[in-house]
Order: sequence, then structure tokens, then C-alpha cells
Amino acid sequence: MRPILQQGIDKDAYHIALEVKSTEKGDSDGKGSGAIEEAASQVCLSMNGMVELFAKKLDLFAREDQAVFLPIIFTTARVWVTNAELHKSDIETGKLPDNEFSIEERKYIFYQYHQSPGLMHSLGRPQVANNIDLSSWLVSDAIRTIPIVSANGIKEFLIGLSDDIHFLRDI
Repeated sequence: MRPILQQGIDKDAYHIALEVKSTEKGDSDGKGSGAIEEAASQVCLSMNGMVELFAKKLDLFAREDQAVFLPIIFTTARVWVTNAELHKSDIETGKLPDNEFSIEERKYIFYQYHQSPGLMHSLGRPQVANNIDLSSWLVSDAIRTIPIVSANGIKEFLIGLSDDIHFLRDI
């Protein structure tokens, strides 16, 4: 059974996501802090619910058809990345050395989200065995790569998705 594909972690992926408040006018009803976590858990819950629905009601996975389920967050927010090496930060203040990192705006990124067991679907999980270590379990079962796509990057993301599809792998 191959119901779900996951973006390979060998491609640029980010493991920490933070909301940063700007002085620009935005959505007055917006969440701010916690918005990324809420959006990531919502798309994982929805995707895993679709997997369960397709498996139980539509019997999709009993056929030879293949389906790709990919959680994606589309946002009107600007998406920024940094190459900061957090291990170089001061242990007491959390400050990084001056000029040790850069910040760049991106149209989309791949975010490695660690979903909780309550969000996971019940299909396609590897059997727990002596030869499966924690790292392998996390990669195959708990980590989901979620593209976060800004409004001005939707077209580029969708065009590039066909190029990136070879990075997808069975879980």
C-alpha cells in the first residue's frame, strides 16, 4: 500500500517556524503567536482524515490507483528564512554573533512539522520492531513536510511541484 508520499528531507527544509510581528497593517483578526502551529496541525488533521476516508469509504488503496496527499499551507503572510546557526548563540542571552547570518524572503518553503500521535492516520505505519530506531520512526511516522506558500508564490510553487515530485517518497 502506498497511500501517502512525503517530501524528502534531503531537499532544503526548515525545522523551526516562528511568527514575527511587523509594523505593517495586517489582518486585525489574525492569530499572531501560534498561527503556524495551528495551521500545521489543521492541515495534518485534515489530510490524515482524508486518508482515513479514502481507505474506509472509497476503498481507493485496494485498487492499483495511486494518490498523493500533501498538506500545504497557503498564506498571505510574507515568508522569510535565515541561515542562522542556533548552536552559535550565546547560552545566556540567546543572541547570535553579529553578521553571522542572513535573512531572505522566499515565495515558499518546506517546513518539517512533527505531528502528534493524535493527528496521525492509522494506515501505512511501519510495524514496531527491534530494527526500527527512534530516528527512523520519526521520519516515517511523525514528521510531515508541509510546504508553506505565500500568496505571491502560488504559481511558482505549483509549476515547481512537478519538478519536485521526484523528491516525494513512500512512507
